[in-house]
Amino acid sequence: MSAVDPIAVARELFGDEPDIMRLADQLERDRTRPAVYQPSPIKRRRATKDEMEERARFQIAYAAEHGPVTVRGLYYQAEVAGEAGIDKTDNGYAKVQR
Repeated sequence: MSAVDPIAVARELFGDEPDIMRLADQLERDRTRPAVYQPSPIKRRRATKDEMEERARFQIAYAAEHGPVTVRGLYYQAEVAGEAGIDKTDNGYAKVQR
């Protein structure tokens, strides 16, 4: 079984009509594109359920003890307390905010 050339088929059916040729080019690019993506070279460590639970317990206890507290204030306190996974990055802040 031989591969079908979409550009040749489009030319045979429609001549050199620009829209059809553009579609045929796109089909050819899609056909030659790899079907599976390669794994990312960046490997991240996920927090365990215990770490997430410990983080939640700390945040709830701190908020209950200190009254109304902002996410920013809670983030700073968690970072100072050395909570697992909370560091001085946007990702650390996002973990508190969730």
